[in-house]
Amino acid sequence: FNIYDNLRNTEPRGAPEVFMFFNNLNAKTYGGELSASYDVLDRLRITANYSYLGKHLRLEPGHFDIFGTQLEGNDAKHSFQVRGSADLPHRVEIDSAVRFVSRLPLPSIPGYFEFDSRLAWLPDPRVELSIIGRNLLHAHHPEFNQPLPTPPEEVQRNVYGRVALRF
Repeated sequence: FNIYDNLRNTEPRGAPEVFMFFNNLNAKTYGGELSASYDVLDRLRITANYSYLGKHLRLEPGHFDIFGTQLEGNDAKHSFQVRGSADLPHRVEIDSAVRFVSRLPLPSIPGYFEFDSRLAWLPDPRVELSIIGRNLLHAHHPEFNQPLPTPPEEVQRNVYGRVALRF
């Protein structure tokens, strides 16, 4: 549980295109996170995480925010992830995760599911060769947007190789 005072708000002043920043926004937030791990086998682990974030935003009496508290209040309430990790024979590792993020309120961004995966080979304890895929369920999806009339920012599907050297 958190209490915030004097957060930024944006109010019109004078001519319609003149705006000023003030600190007349207050907020209370609350939430929690749950996490559980289970070793299915000696070399296979499953982990699940869930988080919740709730909040109440309030402007001081007599004040106005042109964005209606959107800038400070545009967060997902729920997120959930299930991750699996396995150490396979011949120094091969695989990690995969599916995640859900609930919608953002204003400007509205829909909730989404996504899938990430990594396949790695460690020919030596200090060398890792891997192929990684991120956001594999969709070619692209929006994750955030400004409260201005702009297109939402979108995250693209990625697949790439990586060479890691550890010293």
